[in-house]
Amino acid sequence: MNTPPARPSSPSRPRITAILPGLIVSTLLDVIKPMLVLDRNKQVRFCAALESFIPAHRLKGTDLAIFCRNTEPRYAALLQYLRQNRIPYIYDLDDNLFEIPLSNELGNYHRYPHRLGMLETYLRQAALVRVYSPGVYERVAELGARVELVKAPLDWALIQPRQPHRKIRIVYVTSRRRDTLADIFAPALRQVLQRYPDSVEVTFCGALPEGFAGQANIHHMPFEPNYDAFMRKFSAHSFDIGLAPMVDDAFHRSKTNNKFREYGACGIAGIYSSSSVYAEVSAGELGLVVANTSDQWAAALTRLIEDAALRQQIAAQAEDYIRRNYSQEEFCATWERQIAQCLAEVPAAWPDTPAGMPPADDPAIPADPNQQTRWEKLRAMTPADIIQKAALVIGSAIWLLKINILKKI
Repeated sequence: MNTPPARPSSPSRPRITAILPGLIVSTLLDVIKPMLVLDRNKQVRFCAALESFIPAHRLKGTDLAIFCRNTEPRYAALLQYLRQNRIPYIYDLDDNLFEIPLSNELGNYHRYPHRLGMLETYLRQAALVRVYSPGVYERVAELGARVELVKAPLDWALIQPRQPHRKIRIVYVTSRRRDTLADIFAPALRQVLQRYPDSVEVTFCGALPEGFAGQANIHHMPFEPNYDAFMRKFSAHSFDIGLAPMVDDAFHRSKTNNKFREYGACGIAGIYSSSSVYAEVSAGELGLVVANTSDQWAAALTRLIEDAALRQQIAAQAEDYIRRNYSQEEFCATWERQIAQCLAEVPAAWPDTPAGMPPADDPAIPADPNQQTRWEKLRAMTPADIIQKAALVIGSAIWLLKINILKKI
């Protein structure tokens, strides 16, 4: 019988390795940014790696690992290395990957049975699972995992002073390439644009919904993957009214209140769909909450456009609330506490893999039958696809250089 190696007592400055599926907003904002703060403060020694780039043996010397949205079975060897060497890990989960609609590409990817099985293995065997909404908390707790509900951060250092402007500025933000949520308010917004052609302008940050391109008083800000750069630019535009539509289903109820935090911090009066995600809004008179009907969205837009005093009151109250309840400093302090706790409680043995689930150490986990081999993918690529892929790889390498060597993003 092989005895797992003994682990030393918790180091005063532990070595933390984030093993990430990609450099996306979730991984940058919730993992990399706070870890870099802790690294600069000499509380941890941090490095980041993409799961597709790092061989398992490179994890030697790691005291604690961090995963975030990892679900790919082909990288199970990384989890097996941690298991064999009794290295604890924290799994950060900011979305309900169990409920992503199958109508989009991400849903088809994450809800493939073997990826769901791999996700459950990650969650059950984690020293701690961090989640951001009560819905995800309940789903993870059902697995018997150790789970903690945390508040998402807001970095006030990114917020730029508001500047005076003539027209009332309405804004909608999305990171989706095809955003069906905009369909909820689109008819009402068209009414408003026709009714107030000289006093209102609208900016779409990210995807530009169908039917709005080329219209008067419509502006478009392309998606900015660097969240810090986005927030600086976004706050500097001094928007007045923010739109936050939401669908009332299990997946969307598990979302975090990103738009409320961002709109409030930037002094923007928000209009929010009635949803448990925005329970704080309705409870504190921090925005207008509406049902998903054109009439209610149009009425709320009209009210905020015509009542400047109400608009300013909501914006001021929301900004004060966000400042008192959300901060980057508290977010980093929570991470520091959780890391210390997980290192102090390394178990003598890892929990067994639950029956009927793909074991994390099984190299024979079947691949997605719909997934092409690398050669098939390469043959199907156009020159433009190849250039785009090369740019992504080079961009990722530059990001990792900045994170691991320059210690900044």
